[in-house]
Amino acid sequence: MPDSNGPALAALAQPGKAAALDSEALQTLVSWTGKQVGDSRTECRGETFPSKAVRNPVMRGCPVCLREDALNNRKNPAIVMVIRGDWLLREVGICCRHHSPLIPLWENIRPAERFDSAGHLRDLAPRIIAGELDRPLRAPSAYDLWLDQRLETGEDSSWLADMIFSSRQLSAVFWAVSSCAI
Repeated sequence: MPDSNGPALAALAQPGKAAALDSEALQTLVSWTGKQVGDSRTECRGETFPSKAVRNPVMRGCPVCLREDALNNRKNPAIVMVIRGDWLLREVGICCRHHSPLIPLWENIRPAERFDSAGHLRDLAPRIIAGELDRPLRAPSAYDLWLDQRLETGEDSSWLADMIFSSRQLSAVFWAVSSCAI
């Protein structure tokens, strides 16, 4: 099977060069974008998910993260606001850093238009900066924290680490457990 990271690496070569990213940093960036594995699976951060769990037509994000990005360049906030790779995963529903629920930002079934984040974020920037898209904060669940750590580091210190489960099955188990009223 050909390396499906090739197109992503090629697309990021020029911006990566401009940002002075070394090859390791560029590979890390690509690892958050997800690469196709077979017909219906996508690998993201070393974990394999059903493609629909990553390739959602609804783009979501943390308005607090995006506002922090925007405040780094008030003249042109859209060029510094970035969509984080973990926001693409259906199972990720909260920003563990800010305790902000991820919110729908835009929806488009055509990938080329969906992933044109600069255009969409340029239109949303005034509302993001004004806090109009903010939602009430909530503490992340144990599942949220586990998934965040697993995606960030690839490490799993839980008792499930030695079990033979796919990441999708683990996500379903943790979601079910964290949703139970005990």
